[in-house]
This record gives sequence, C-alpha cells and structure tokens, in this order.
Amino acid sequence: MKYLLGIFLVDYVYALDGNWPKTNNGLLSKRSEALEEEARANAAMNDGQNHHNFLTNPLTKRRSLEEIQNCKEELYIIEANDNTRYGEHEGSYSQPVIIEAGCPIQVEMAPGKNFYMDLSGFRSRNTNGNRPQLYYSWSVDIDYEETPLTLFSFRDQPTNQEIDLGTDYDWYYWPILADDAITFREDTTNDNIDYYHCYQFCGYSLEASCAYCGNLDLRSRYDTLHISISTFPEATETMRLTLMFDLVYNNEFILPEELQVIRDLFIQLCLPYNNIPADWSWESHQQLATDEIQGEYDSRRKPYCDWLPTVELEEIEALTENDCLYIPGITCSEDGHISDIILPEMGLRGELPQSIATLTHLVYFEMPNNRISGNLPQHFFASTSLKKINLNNNFLQGMIPCPDQPVLNLKSIHLSNNMLNGDLTCLFANLPQVQTINLAQNNFDAQLPAEISIAQNLAELYLERSGIHGTLDHLTQLPLLTTVDLSHNFLTGSLSAQIFNALPRLYRLDLSWNDLSGSLPSFAEADNLRRVDLSHNKFSGEMNQFTEFAKQQSANVGSSLDLSSNFFCGQLPELFYDIIMDANYHLAFFDVSGNHFRCSMESNNQYFAPWATALRHDFGKCITVPEIESLDTQIIVFDPTTLNIIYVNGVFTPTTDGSCKFDFADGTNQIVPAIFESSTRVACTLPDNAPIGQTFVTIASYCDDYASTETVQDFIPMSFEIIQQTPSPTIAPASNSNKSKTDQGALIGGTVAAIVAIMLLCCVCFILSREHQGKPILNPGKSTLNPITSIPMSNVSYDDGIDMEIMDDESKKQHDDNML
Repeated sequence: MKYLLGIFLVDYVYALDGNWPKTNNGLLSKRSEALEEEARANAAMNDGQNHHNFLTNPLTKRRSLEEIQNCKEELYIIEANDNTRYGEHEGSYSQPVIIEAGCPIQVEMAPGKNFYMDLSGFRSRNTNGNRPQLYYSWSVDIDYEETPLTLFSFRDQPTNQEIDLGTDYDWYYWPILADDAITFREDTTNDNIDYYHCYQFCGYSLEASCAYCGNLDLRSRYDTLHISISTFPEATETMRLTLMFDLVYNNEFILPEELQVIRDLFIQLCLPYNNIPADWSWESHQQLATDEIQGEYDSRRKPYCDWLPTVELEEIEALTENDCLYIPGITCSEDGHISDIILPEMGLRGELPQSIATLTHLVYFEMPNNRISGNLPQHFFASTSLKKINLNNNFLQGMIPCPDQPVLNLKSIHLSNNMLNGDLTCLFANLPQVQTINLAQNNFDAQLPAEISIAQNLAELYLERSGIHGTLDHLTQLPLLTTVDLSHNFLTGSLSAQIFNALPRLYRLDLSWNDLSGSLPSFAEADNLRRVDLSHNKFSGEMNQFTEFAKQQSANVGSSLDLSSNFFCGQLPELFYDIIMDANYHLAFFDVSGNHFRCSMESNNQYFAPWATALRHDFGKCITVPEIESLDTQIIVFDPTTLNIIYVNGVFTPTTDGSCKFDFADGTNQIVPAIFESSTRVACTLPDNAPIGQTFVTIASYCDDYASTETVQDFIPMSFEIIQQTPSPTIAPASNSNKSKTDQGALIGGTVAAIVAIMLLCCVCFILSREHQGKPILNPGKSTLNPITSIPMSNVSYDDGIDMEIMDDESKKQHDDNML
C-alpha cells in the first residue's frame, strides 16, 4: 500500500443500560424526559469545561454555505523531518489541531507521518435534546488504490499500530473511494447508550456487546473526539487531502404516511409480544441457564419485544407528525421522511409489512438479530436513497427480490444467517456502487455470476456457508477487494496468480473448506495481504513461494497463513524453520498440520526431522513411508485376458490415495492405484501393456513418497519376474469339402434319430391307452391249475346254474370274466 491515511477515535468506556422504562406511558414520557435532559445539558454548558454549540440550525446536517465561507482556509504541512510524535509543530501528538465542526481543512503529509486533531461537542444536545452523530467527508488527490484509512479514539491521542507500535484507537474506517462521505449512526433505541464512547471501543457494530462498560455516562465528562491521520512508510510521494468533520442531529418532524409505516411495523412485529413482566430484562434472561428455556444467549429466541415495551396500540395511534424524536430507532430527515430504521436485537418477530417499500427516502434499514421471517417485500429496494441494509441473523427465506432499477446509493448489504435461496445474478447486476456484501450462511446454491464485476467499488465480500459453487474467475474483475470470505462452499478449480495481481488491496482471503486443487501461486505481488486461510482443500505442490509472503508482513499486524488439511506431501520443507524462528519473518499464525509430509529417514521413519521436532510447532503427524517386506509370488504369468494382481506385504498407512510404482526391465515405469486391504497387505494391478522381465515394485501412501535409499534406511528393493503365458495347442480347421460332407452326414443322422424318437413316443402312448381301458396288450394266459386244489382246470366242472346255451355272446363273455 503506497498511501494509507488513518483516523483514530478513542474514548473512555461507557455503560449501556439497554432497557426502556416498563411503564404504560413510557413512550409519551420520553418528551418530558428529553426536556429534563436538555436542562441538564444546558447547565453543563456553564461548568467551565470545553463545550460549545456548533449548529445554530439543528435541522441541517452540515453547515450552511455562509458558515462554510466563514471557515478559515487552513493548510497543514507535515514534512519528512518533522517529529510528529514529540514535535512542537501544529498537528503533532503534543500539539493537536483543534478543528471546527463543518469546516474543511487541507493536509499535506510526507510518507510515514502522523497528523493529530481534536473535535469537540460530543456531549452537547441541540434544542430538541438530541445528541450529535458524526459526519465525515474526505477527498484525496490520489487514485483509488491509495485511499486513507480512517481511525477514531476518545481516551487519548491514538497511534497507528503499524507505525508507532501502539494500539490506542477504538475503531477505524477504511474508505473505498477517494472522494466520499459517511455518517456514523448512533443507536437511538436507548438514550443511555453512549455509542461513540462505548460502542466504538467495543467495535463499530450495532451487534457488539458493551455490558462490561459499567454504569457511567461519560458524555457528561468527556466531550472531545481525538483523531489521528497516518501515511505509511511505503508511500513514495507526499499526499494531499481535504477533510471535513461535522456533527449532525435528528429531526422531530415525520410525514403522516410514513408514521403509518412505523405503526405497521409495531403492530405486526412487536405489539403481540411486548407485554413484558415488570421484573424481566434481557440481561437477566441471559443468565437463567434453565433446562426449560433454551438458547438464552440467542437474540432470535428473545421471548419479548422490547422495542416499545408495554406500549399500547392507543399510544402508537396517538403519535403525531412532530414525534419522530420519541420513537426509538427511528430517524427523520429535514423534510419529514424516515431516513433511518435501526432496531437491532429487539425481539421483533413475524413478516415485514409491505408498506416498508413505500419509504422511498430510507437511507439506513437495520434490524439484525431478531426473528423476522417470511419473504422480503417485493419492492424491497424501492428507496433510491438506500445506503445500508442489515437484516443479519433472522429467519428470512425465499429469493432476494430483484431491484426494479439499479440501486445507485447502496453501499452495504448484510443478509447473512438467514434461509435465503435462489440466484444472485440480478442482485449483483443492480448494485453498481456497493462496497460490502454479506450474504453468508444462506442456501443459494449458485455460482459467482459474471455480473459481480459491475460492482467495481466492492471491497468486502462475505459468502461463507452459502452454497456457492463454480470457480473464482470473476473475482479478478473487482480491483478494490480487501476482504474475501468464500469458506465452507463447493468451489472447484485452482487459485491463480492473476487473483493476487488483480487485487492490490486484498487484505484477507478465506477459501477454506472447498474443493480447490492444484499448486499455489506466489503471494509476493499481494503487498497488503495479511490473513490467508486455504485450509481443508486439495492444494498440493511446492511451498517455497511462501517465504516472500512471510517476509513482507509486519510484526504488529498479527498476520496468518493457514494451509492445514491439504494434499501437500514430501519432505517437510526446512523453510518452515525460517518462517517460525527467523526475525525477518513475521507470521503470528502458521499452520500446515493435517497434510501428508513424510517421516524423516533420520528418525527411522517415525518422526519429522530433528529440526522440526525441536521447534515444538504443530506440523501434524508425519506419514510413514511404506516399507515392503515380501511379495506373495516371485513369478507372474502374464495373461492379457484377465487382471494380473500382485499382493505386497509390509507396513502400510490406511489411505485411498496410495499408489504402486512398477519399474520394468525395459527401463520404463508406470504408476497405478494401490488397493489397501489391510495395514500389512496391499494389492497392485499390473498394466495391460506390462513388458516381460524383472520388475521392481514400490508403494507410496501419498504423492511420490516411495521407499528408496533417500527416504528409508536399509532400503531393500523388491522385485518379481513377469513371464509370457505358454500358448495352448490348437486343432487345424477342416477343409471346405470335408466340412460339407460332415455337415451332410450330421443332418441325415439327426433326421433318423428324430423319426425313431417319434415312433417310440407313439408306442408308449398306445400302451398307456390300452392299460387305461383295461385291455393290456400283454394279457397273461389263464392258469391250468386250480389255485386251491392244484388240480388241472380241465378236470374240474363248474355248475353255476346258468344255461350257457341260451346266453348271447356278450353275456357269455361277461360270465366268463366273472368266473375268472
């Protein structure tokens, strides 16, 4: 980074109460409370402390043209030989410049210098009893790659951690564009939250917790915001910039039709759930730890809505067009339009009313950490003034509505941790000015569309755990990217050097838990890259390219490089010793565990090399190089019509990535997959074109870590003989003439056999038919002996009293049968 401007604001820690009074008239009583607080503020104006009122018209965001013309034209020059830490010149640490709200100043700064300022008025209130919010605009006469880093602090004059080795700042803002402006909104849901004194110390986020800040309202004691601007030593030229800070206040007027939208929000998302018991608070609820209640710390399970607790519908209906100031979380502009809806962690639940889309002047729409469900309204992007959307951590579902037209002012969209799905093409195509996109933890199942290149100002992209697949090709079209988190997705392909060449501002890259593969490029061109997480992928290859990345880090940044659980293998690189122990390298976190680096030969194939074990750094577990003890056979009779498998015995690591290497007698070699059968047995299949002769075989668990004289001690090569299978004898085929005669004889023989078979079948059928009729063909003759007396039948006379002479032939036959 050639130029970097830092503005630091530091403040004492302040408490937050977090609960509105639980009285039925709590909303309307805010008017009288505001008047009382105004009286206290006016009294404080005379206590002799540094305080003055900057805005004569509380309804204007910035000073009028006349007031700006009355500002002094100040130019401050910080030269290379100035001691900005202890010098006596204006803008040094000991002599900060007192700047006036609304008046621009110009600064010229040499590389590696700081410029200090003080801005007062943060404990003041305007005539409506409102506290100010900070407006900041800047213009830098350099290109977009060299925009200032803006940092803030209240406690003391802040110092830039990379220059002065300090950490005295509360929060920072890094502008994306060289000419732009921003208003840092204060959480107005509770008048007791001192946003700049406490929330900034905890982190510039409405989701931050400052419960440890105590119960002090430091705004009654501290009024000044300390600001520090820094240029980095890497800069090669003097930088000139114009800055302006201002204090802005909320307006009391609200248009009646937009007041109705607030009523819709309250009725639909809060009223059914705002009957809070008198002794209940969100803080005490989080300490319950009961078996009956789950998720006490989950704001989406908040049992009550405490946006407007115990407020009745009649009170909401009674609000008038002059009551914008008394609705927590709502800010109105000078013309009565709702500009801000900021309602984080309020226990809101249900679907957003469609009337939200009628707020055409809405600038900030933030309702994170609630229980909002259903689909987003169809015309969700109707406001042409939208700058920020934050609905993180809700239960939204369905597709993100396609904007009716490009949303030209939207700078930040946060919809993470919901259940949104669908394609992202239309969304990216209509956000040309967006700087931050956070759609993490959703169910999109989509690719990064080519339309993402339309967002040329995109600086932060968060899409982790969102079902993103495809490649990273389109990222190279976004030159302002500083942060990319695409972890826990289904990305494939490789990581090319073009990404680092095309993204000069890239600071953090997280592509962990994907399916990326191939070798890694050098990070040397990424001057600003500090945090890299490529763990749990399939990267492999050399690792020498990381030395330059480690060298260009700063000892005070806490840089990190995570390459764990990839497919790196081979000998553990000795450059890791330098990265960890050499003072020229500055990686605070370095992880290569979970890869497949082999055990060293010096440790008898059991541990890493002695230099690695002496570091006590977690390199993971080394992979034992497979050692072959024997083969099941010494001779393989090669049969090209079947699988030729040789079984290898030894000590093996369970893996599905193992391989067998055959070194053949003709000097060639081939590698085939190894089939792991057990920790002592592996099967290898010979290639179909394996040549005959003596063949050596070795096994690798990963990559090419085969046993050899360079990897294991007392290496003994194992070989077997491949011989050609002996051909089986064959019978010469008959001549055509003999074949014809043979075919003719076979035909005649077959016909005769068929005829005989048919005749035999007919005979059998005839015999069976006769037997069935009681007329057997083989009827035995009548016995000539009497079965009792053994006297010949011819000598025996029968007299049954029947006259045979008068019987007809049929009767005689029947008679004879009966006698028999």
